[in-house]
Amino acid sequence: MNPHQFELDGITYRMTPANAMAGWAALKQAGKLLEGIKVSPNQDGNLEIGTLLAHLGSPQVAEIERLIYEHTTVQANQDKPFRLAHQLETHFNQYRSHLIRVLLEGCKVQFADFFKGGAWNSLSALIPTPIQT
Repeated sequence: MNPHQFELDGITYRMTPANAMAGWAALKQAGKLLEGIKVSPNQDGNLEIGTLLAHLGSPQVAEIERLIYEHTTVQANQDKPFRLAHQLETHFNQYRSHLIRVLLEGCKVQFADFFKGGAWNSLSALIPTPIQT
């Protein structure tokens, strides 16, 4: 996968995929976050995300964050680019509103290519479906 680049408020973020095995290990750990989550819509048609949100402080989420930060460089204006992991607190103290977007984009960069070519359909085929009565 090629590097992914996007800009927020004049700050350029450049993300490169991690080694495939490191990404796969983080993805497997992330799967633990889905344990016990019911993935069907509730009465309002929305997915229940409370359980998922409760895991935000978990080691699995920390591993995903670390993977993203280590593989992201940041450049502001014409300044020298730096690895986000090296100036994490300083950067996000100044650009707090960028944090969630960086993590979401990072997840796409690190994990999306694992699901190309019908892999998601193969995984979903392993999930049992309820019997209709």
